[in-house]
Amino acid sequence: MRLFIAVQLPPDWRAAAHVAGEVLAQSTLVPMRRVAPELMHITLRFLGEVDPERIPALSEALARRAPPIDIMLRIGGADTFGPPDRTRTVWLGIGGNVLGLRALARRVELAVRDAGLPPATAAFRPHLTLANLGTKVTPDERRVVAETAHMLPPLPAAPFRVREVVLVHSTLGGAQPRYEVVAKVR
Repeated sequence: MRLFIAVQLPPDWRAAAHVAGEVLAQSTLVPMRRVAPELMHITLRFLGEVDPERIPALSEALARRAPPIDIMLRIGGADTFGPPDRTRTVWLGIGGNVLGLRALARRVELAVRDAGLPPATAAFRPHLTLANLGTKVTPDERRVVAETAHMLPPLPAAPFRVREVVLVHSTLGGAQPRYEVVAKVR
C-alpha cells in the first residue's frame, strides 16, 4: 500500500488554495497539473509502499508518539522549488507555529521508525502543493510561473488549529490519485 501521514486542511484553506491555483493558471497560461482541492493536505511524512501488515504497528506507534497535537497554523504566500527556470512545483507556505509543526513531524518520524520502517530520505519542508509543471514546460514558462507565484496576493484563509494527523492510503491512476484515511490520531 502506498501511504503517507498528513494534516488535513479546513475547507477555507482548500478554497483559498484553489483560487490561488486558478489565478496562477489563468495569469500564466502555462500547462500545469493542479492539485484538486479535496486532495490538498500538508504531508508530514511520505512513506511510499508499505506492507499492509505493518499498518497496525504504525497506527499504534503514531498514537503513542504524535500526541499532544495542538498547533495553530496560517496559510502563507506562494513560491516554487528550485531555480525559477527549472521549477517543477508551485506551493503555498505554512506560517504560524511552524516550530510546533516541525516538532510534530519529528514525532511522526520517530513513530515511523518505531514501526520498523526506514528513516526519511528528505528533510521536512512544510508546504501545500498547488500544482506541478510537466516535462514539456520550457525554462521561460517555468520562470513566468515562478515570478507570478511570488506576486500572488495573500490568501483569505483564517488560521486553523491542527488537532490530528491522518495515515492515508494513496491509490494512483487516473487524472488524480484517490485517498483513503486508514487511521486518525488526535
